[in-house]
Amino acid sequence: MEACHKPGICHNRACCNHAHLYEGTPVENQSDRLLDGTSNRGERSGAAKLNNGSVSAIRCLYALGVGTQTYLASLFGIHNSTVSVIVNRKTWA
Repeated sequence: MEACHKPGICHNRACCNHAHLYEGTPVENQSDRLLDGTSNRGERSGAAKLNNGSVSAIRCLYALGVGTQTYLASLFGIHNSTVSVIVNRKTWA
């Protein structure tokens, strides 16, 4: 169990106001972060090399048969395994 912020109450990670917190599971905490828009997934991640538009373009180009995963990887400056997980919707849902 971990301390989770109540959705829609407070977006301050350093907050320790007991009225803003509840005890929950890591899954509940992640769900709350997604609902509040405070998650660092996708292009909000500090390590992201792509944005949502690039991911859409990769999926579209691959579906149209414009190039192989290796070709698209070189085009976007990423590894071909990254293209694979994008087109198979294992990441960037």
